[in-house]
Amino acid sequence: MHSPFDDTTPGRLLGAGLQLFSKHGVAAVSIQQICKASGVSVGSAYHHFGNKQDIANALLYAGLADSARQQSEGVAKASSSQEAVKALVYTLIHWIEQNESWAKYIYLVADAAYDAAEEQVDLRQGELYTYLERLIQNGEVKALPLELYASIVVGPTHDCARRYLTGKIDGPLSQYADVLAQIAWESIKR
Repeated sequence: MHSPFDDTTPGRLLGAGLQLFSKHGVAAVSIQQICKASGVSVGSAYHHFGNKQDIANALLYAGLADSARQQSEGVAKASSSQEAVKALVYTLIHWIEQNESWAKYIYLVADAAYDAAEEQVDLRQGELYTYLERLIQNGEVKALPLELYASIVVGPTHDCARRYLTGKIDGPLSQYADVLAQIAWESIKR
């Protein structure tokens, strides 16, 4: 498995944690197993991360941040509100397919910890919410409570991603990108 992390000590711990957590779940993996798989001493692991849960949380936050960064980049390249909304879906699908192990970890393993990360995730989505507020003020999209947009725009994509990551969708998730992007746009356009 290709690791999205660098070859530093924390990067090797995160890469090994991702591989083991994705395969066995967080509860079933020990810090010793992560250290063995990464070639890092237990003492060094505790120095960089206070405990196994800190590694699990770092993986969750890093994955959400990486996905959000790519979505922000996609929105920034859009030349219309329709392209921007669709870019949220396209970039999310692209991230999931390019980071399948990480996506499995976030969607299937760390899902229970997602609520704990929600405040940090909301901070990262602030840029996107600012963009949406501008679209609302310009009358380009429906005026809805901001907290509903994520569920409406990428909620169907998240549901399909879970089905894809559990093998319930044949073929690549990207085969549904155009349909999901159009649904996202149709749901909020004015």
